[in-house]
Amino acid sequence: RVLLVTTLGLAMVEVLKSGGGVVLQERSFFAVHTNRAAHDGRAHLLVHGTTMHGAEWVRDAAGLPLTTRPMTASYFHANGVYQQAIAAAREAAGGRLARVAVIGLGMGSLACASKPGENWVFFEIDPVVVKLAQDPSLFRSLSVCTPGADVVLGDGRLTLADAAGKFDLIIFDAFSSDSVPVHLLTAEAIATYKSKLTSTGGIIFNISNRHMALDAVVAGGAQRSGLGAVHRRDHPLGIGDDALASPAHVAIASDPASPILTTLRARGWQQGLADGAPWTDDYSNILAPILRKSRGQLK
Repeated sequence: RVLLVTTLGLAMVEVLKSGGGVVLQERSFFAVHTNRAAHDGRAHLLVHGTTMHGAEWVRDAAGLPLTTRPMTASYFHANGVYQQAIAAAREAAGGRLARVAVIGLGMGSLACASKPGENWVFFEIDPVVVKLAQDPSLFRSLSVCTPGADVVLGDGRLTLADAAGKFDLIIFDAFSSDSVPVHLLTAEAIATYKSKLTSTGGIIFNISNRHMALDAVVAGGAQRSGLGAVHRRDHPLGIGDDALASPAHVAIASDPASPILTTLRARGWQQGLADGAPWTDDYSNILAPILRKSRGQLK
């Protein structure tokens, strides 16, 4: 009883502190998805389990509904590591990404990282997530920034493998609360992604995690496919308009001679180094990244 009362009390404190509450909550086969208002109702958050999986400003300082193009937020906030990786891939592609695959839709914030004339395709396993992202009364990012974009329903690894053509950039943001979808990080999976890349393309992995340091896992799988990898963390201050920014840890794999990796190394990204045997469809070792995280061993 004491634990229950304490937990409920802390939850109420967080709701009151954020200036909002639950707008909508819906359960799917995969999780309970909560659309929560925050910052006196000026923002909507998509919460999955214990993790925020997207955020968007919906009202201005005067409380009026926003009609301008939404800003990327949460992991994808302006000037963060996600945006740095996308910008490096865009530079390598000559200033324009012809085709981009995004695995993991969330509330659609990444759509607003697109530029006019680019074709972004989203792959999502959970139909409830698709419904929430496509509802402009909850989130406007998808409908405003990539109107009419294709959304492919199904497991991202399988549906991407079946997709026609190649992509200049493949982005993975397919995490369930703070757990790791192992089958998306194996050497065989990365080999599949490589087969869908253009010659100058890159694969971005959102490896943000409270419990594991996954940079070495990506580096090991990338190395098995003849790719190089770099990674970087950021820790936004979370003040002013950056209040919707979340800390992120991002890795990107590409050809070792790719201008993507050269550009990001010059901007302070760290070389990814494999640590032990790479994860495969038959083998994964989650203890190693847990220990690396606990010891602060980021390579």
